[in-house]
Amino acid sequence: MGRVLEKWVEVDLDKVGHNVREIKRHLRPDTIFMAVVKADGYGHGMKEVSRVALQNGADWLSVSNPDEGEYLRKCGFKVPILVLTPPSKESSKVTIKNDLIQCVDSIDQVEYLGRLSRTKGKKTIIHIKVDTGLGRFGVLPEHVIDFAKRVRNIASLSLQGIYTHFASPYSDPDYTRQQYGTFMELRKRIKKEGIPVKIFHCANSPSAMDFPFMHLDAVRIGFSLCYRCDGTIKKNRWNLLDCLEFKTKIVSIKKILPRAHIGYENRFIARHKMTAAVIPVGYVDGIPTSLANRGHVLIKAKKLPLIGSVCFSQSFVDLTSLNEEASIGEEVVLIGKQGNESMSYRDIAGKVNAGNTETVLRITRAVPRLYRTGCNFV
Repeated sequence: MGRVLEKWVEVDLDKVGHNVREIKRHLRPDTIFMAVVKADGYGHGMKEVSRVALQNGADWLSVSNPDEGEYLRKCGFKVPILVLTPPSKESSKVTIKNDLIQCVDSIDQVEYLGRLSRTKGKKTIIHIKVDTGLGRFGVLPEHVIDFAKRVRNIASLSLQGIYTHFASPYSDPDYTRQQYGTFMELRKRIKKEGIPVKIFHCANSPSAMDFPFMHLDAVRIGFSLCYRCDGTIKKNRWNLLDCLEFKTKIVSIKKILPRAHIGYENRFIARHKMTAAVIPVGYVDGIPTSLANRGHVLIKAKKLPLIGSVCFSQSFVDLTSLNEEASIGEEVVLIGKQGNESMSYRDIAGKVNAGNTETVLRITRAVPRLYRTGCNFV
């Protein structure tokens, strides 16, 4: 590794490349593959994931806000970058400065972007976001045609795309189909009105997997770049790989006597003689406090329970059931494989009743990221 670390995240860039190629294989040749790399590439590294995604078949990048887009421009990425959150006046300046494609959902945004683009001597590309049932951002379907005509009348703006976002693609395919039907009816009316829109898009990772007919002109793939996404329709499953492992080391081992207390708030009281290890990860690193006495880690390829409270920067592991002694410096896997055993982010999510994306993003950037290709770290 080159550095002595007590805790770290390993990202396998070869697996990221595999996932991108696998996704690309299921798309039509004329469908734009937008790699969504918001939130630092879902915690995997925005620059690294973007580079590998584009090298393996992605066409565009997509981010949550203009600041993320500016970072990618500074990293040297020249491909189209779509900003998925409607802009404020301040963020509009960043959009125009960096030639980003901006989503909009209000006339005030459109008019301000138009004035600012005109003063900068630029033409800003616009995608209109439509609210078909998520209830967050977006123009209501019945207002989109008038909205699109207003955009077209501003010479310093170019209406390129219209899109929507699904509310429950992981859990409610019927509602996803309902939203899709609303969007397609709108698409038909827009074409009938003669409004020239090149790109209609609606599918994210799970909906793109479950419903190939929803790919349209572009798909927005985020979480599936780096993690297995199962969707709801098993027959359409893609062969995706988890790309991230979260590891640490044992820093202390001690013998525990019966009735001894371990951790804050007396969360664990030993019933018999035990051996316990301290590992240098806690809630400051993204380990949910609710994993206390519920979670597991891998040591010597065996699942061992977390005991006591999850502290600020330490946690406790029960080593008692190990057939051989562990030692200080021993590798501990929180997410990943060790021998024939594995622990995934899904295991953690299921224990604490959290979403998969939320669970991965809990791992803070204070935990160093190491990038691997083949057997080597880069």
